[in-house]
Amino acid sequence: MALQKQCISDIEINQVTQADIARACGMRQATVSRALNGSSLVNEETRVRIAEIAMEMGYDLNQHDAARRMIMRRRGKQYINKVIALLYPRENLSGDGFFGRLFRGISTVVTAEEFGLLVQTMPNSLTDDHAPIPLQHMFSGGNIDGIIHFPMYSTRDIIPRLRTMHGFGNRPVVSLMAPMAGTTLIDTDQRQAGYIAGQHLLELGHKHILHFIFPTENTAQELRLAGLRDAYAHAGLNAADYLKTMEIVLFNSWMNPGNLPGQRMNVPDAEIKPDPYREQFLAFMHTHPEITAIIGLNDANALQTWYALSGIGWRIPDDISIIGFDDTDGIFDSEGRNLLTSLHVPLEEIGEIAARQIISQITETDSAEDEIILPIELMVRSSTAPRKA
Repeated sequence: MALQKQCISDIEINQVTQADIARACGMRQATVSRALNGSSLVNEETRVRIAEIAMEMGYDLNQHDAARRMIMRRRGKQYINKVIALLYPRENLSGDGFFGRLFRGISTVVTAEEFGLLVQTMPNSLTDDHAPIPLQHMFSGGNIDGIIHFPMYSTRDIIPRLRTMHGFGNRPVVSLMAPMAGTTLIDTDQRQAGYIAGQHLLELGHKHILHFIFPTENTAQELRLAGLRDAYAHAGLNAADYLKTMEIVLFNSWMNPGNLPGQRMNVPDAEIKPDPYREQFLAFMHTHPEITAIIGLNDANALQTWYALSGIGWRIPDDISIIGFDDTDGIFDSEGRNLLTSLHVPLEEIGEIAARQIISQITETDSAEDEIILPIELMVRSSTAPRKA
């Protein structure tokens, strides 16, 4: 041991090589190389001993992740890979739509902070608790520092499963726009959104309002409806007497911008599938002629109602007012102006905050927040107008 310490002190730090480490350890250079690279040909005890001696000698371990991890674990610290996983729905990340804007905000911050971003699209469900998680080896191997997760469309059960893996455990997770236990939520004020949409329509004289809903339980939807009821109450009205709801049955069709008739101008009529939900919607409106305003779950949903009603001769906003949500899609006049009144969601800002929050939690253990809630702004355009007497 004394000879080993003498060898270490005799070597200049900035000149340390693997050959120097081998001499200090009394081992072959090939063994040192294998140990520093995490080879299973060298037992754990020997790998740790070599890594510790290398560090004491001032050898640069930055290019030997396995050795650095061993040292960090030995000292009770977590090795930072500077890699974040983004678990995302199977949607296009490019363009200026909903997911494209979120992704742009995330990637801008991650790039500026010199972190790597591993994007993994997720299936809609993992029906079997034992089904393999995409890139499971990356999480179990400790290669991921934290996760930004969009659980509204992808699986909610994946995070609890990852928590059971030794290589991931309690590493930070940021959840986008849907609350999940044990994560930091980045979201918008959904109740405020419902309130300002309702307030706008009520001030225009609309009382009988249709609000679309999801067929399954949804926290954001419930908050929007609560805000809408608040607006009725503030106006001295009982929402139960006026507010109607209708389920989005064909979820992918009536909320997907790619399925809008206005987005399929180059598709032959023979290739456009019939839309049975449109007929259900028109039948609903026929049985509720008192409705004079509609609030969509997103812009595509609102625009579907626009196309359906205008197709039977209704005029927007003369006969009915329509409000979208997200402010990512629209219908445009001859001068390129968007005509759809919509609730603007600051998607890029959400992405930026999510990225800053996950990086902060990775690098500072006491920086986690339970939630960060951003305001929503109503963009008033030409699809809403005073109700005609």
